[in-house]
Amino acid sequence: MTEGAVQADDVALVLSDLAQLPFLQLSIRPNPLEAAIWQDAAARSPFLKLPRRAHVLDLSGGFDTVWKKRFNHTARKSVRKAEKAGLVVECDTTGRLIPVYYDLYLQSLGQWARQQNEPPWLARWRGERRDPMSKIQNMATYLQEDFRLWVAWLGGEPIVAMIVLQGGNNAHVTRTVMNRALAGPVRANVLLESLAIEDACRAGDRYYHMGESGASASLAQFKEQFGAQPYDYAEYRLERLPLTRLDSSLRAGVKRLIGFRDR
Repeated sequence: MTEGAVQADDVALVLSDLAQLPFLQLSIRPNPLEAAIWQDAAARSPFLKLPRRAHVLDLSGGFDTVWKKRFNHTARKSVRKAEKAGLVVECDTTGRLIPVYYDLYLQSLGQWARQQNEPPWLARWRGERRDPMSKIQNMATYLQEDFRLWVAWLGGEPIVAMIVLQGGNNAHVTRTVMNRALAGPVRANVLLESLAIEDACRAGDRYYHMGESGASASLAQFKEQFGAQPYDYAEYRLERLPLTRLDSSLRAGVKRLIGFRDR
């Protein structure tokens, strides 16, 4: 652990240490706000550099400032609409609502599969392999109060769930899943983001990381209505075998075969 701001020498030391570990593949996604520091430190390392883009919201000034000066008119209007829709919202820090979250996650996999022309069984297999329930449960167990699972209910049915991790001076949205047919019309996902942002401000967090956006214009638009700004940075990956190149080739081949549509 370092005192004060992270420096390039600190990062270079970490990268050098990690490179000595026995593994086939190791990936690191640093804080997008520290992209320049990581770039300098990794310049002389064997790590592959993969371009990424994420959105981060500045929480300085507290929630009143964020609401008035960073949320745009659309976001504020959506929050007010959601507040009138009869939604019930819970924030769980114990892991009690993880099964609720996971049911919505599995539903979301089916929705994404239909949008992307992907076989539902393939989407579910990929999703459960990437994020098994045990992974979410471990996050709750180890992070305790810093693990915050928000769930919005409508008429007794869960329609949106979102996991936010807190620590240091940051809050980080890691997963959001929803029943789009029910959540969209009442803007439930916007309300959850607003409540989580307010919670992060109350906890004294300086930044609210809204996660990866990639090249998706719709994701960028959603996040920017809250005042979040895009940050280009890099993921760093070290491999004993050329797994990234092989994975990219296989993915491209499967996508062509099934007529996959990126969203």
